[in-house]
Amino acid sequence: MAEDVELKDGRLSYNILSVPQTPGQFNANHIDVRDLNFSGKADFLSIEDMQAAVRLLSFTENNAGITISDLKADALAKGETITSGKVILALNNTRIEVTGARFNRKTKEFSVKAKSEQTDFKDVAIFSQRFAHLDKPFSFEVDATGGQLPMAKINSFSFHYGSGTQIKLSGSVADFSNFNNSDIDLDIRSLEITQDDLEAFIRIGGNSV
Repeated sequence: MAEDVELKDGRLSYNILSVPQTPGQFNANHIDVRDLNFSGKADFLSIEDMQAAVRLLSFTENNAGITISDLKADALAKGETITSGKVILALNNTRIEVTGARFNRKTKEFSVKAKSEQTDFKDVAIFSQRFAHLDKPFSFEVDATGGQLPMAKINSFSFHYGSGTQIKLSGSVADFSNFNNSDIDLDIRSLEITQDDLEAFIRIGGNSV
């Protein structure tokens, strides 16, 4: 059991020299973390009996240009089920809040409720260049309960991009791990989209990852 753990101004470097670097893109083969600060506590007996909380995690990853100014989270494990009532992530110009999450390690059943009042596609593009051309902030709110991996069930999803595009829907994805070839069932409740935004979203599929 670790009651309290704190780390101040830490540094972490990891490099596989035979793999090319990709400045401005996240690359797990080249990690350069500076100003790593952590504060948390844990009561860990086993993966079936655990309680943990991250009070603060912040750092800068220089290769990709990632600054996590704040990450807070809690987790509780009882038997096969892991739950979390809070995850808050502030990354560059993006802030995401998970207000409830649940996962059963045996049955693969899961649920998640999350929202973001502002997410920057430039931050998303650090992990996938498919989105690099999108230049407007977006917000979203999702409630996905009753899913069982790899199937995902979406009770409600709302998405706003810039000032002219918004969509609200519900539905399901048969195989989230193979999204491009999966059966998708959507119920679109409302949709507004500008011509420019539509053309920008179509380009996502043609861009390389």
